[in-house]
Amino acid sequence: MIKQWILNIIAVVVLGTLLDMVIPSGNIKKYTKFFIGLISILAILQPIIKMTGNIPQLTKDIWIRQLDAELETMSIESKDLEKSQEKYLLELYKSRLEEDIINRLNQYVPDSEVLVIATLEKVEGQEMFLLSRIDINIGPSKQVNIEPVEIIVGDRLSEGGSFNSQINNQEVDKNFETIKEYISNTYEIDKSRIYINKK
Repeated sequence: MIKQWILNIIAVVVLGTLLDMVIPSGNIKKYTKFFIGLISILAILQPIIKMTGNIPQLTKDIWIRQLDAELETMSIESKDLEKSQEKYLLELYKSRLEEDIINRLNQYVPDSEVLVIATLEKVEGQEMFLLSRIDINIGPSKQVNIEPVEIIVGDRLSEGGSFNSQINNQEVDKNFETIKEYISNTYEIDKSRIYINKK
């Protein structure tokens, strides 16, 4: 009996030392040291507990409390991991969606700089997100091509200059409507939730 008791103590100490060397430092190492300490105490007190005859109930209570604490810790860590993973996936989906919209818009406004901000909302009670709003900012390209200008002294501007700007604005508005229609059909979002701003 004493030989078995000493072998148990040695086995627990060796196991604790091995686990201490293998497990990296952090929260898990603290729990491992605590757990090995409890086992060491039980191994040392085993003959005394056997003499009193209360070992089954005492061991059962200790193990149940230990398992409850560990399960609660694992549950909290699991929930935190799920939240961070969900946030990462949402950001990844949003950035890919914005890149895709920009690439699709380049066929309509190839010489412009396009900035897209997509707003996603989580569907209540489900594990999915819906596209709720798209903000598109279209501005001039950073590359400016300057074309040569011929200046003739004495010429006057024609009075139709303001008419040309009205035609250009109408073309831009028509192009924006085409873009809204295209984005609405592609991403199945109502046109009223697509906002296009020109810089």
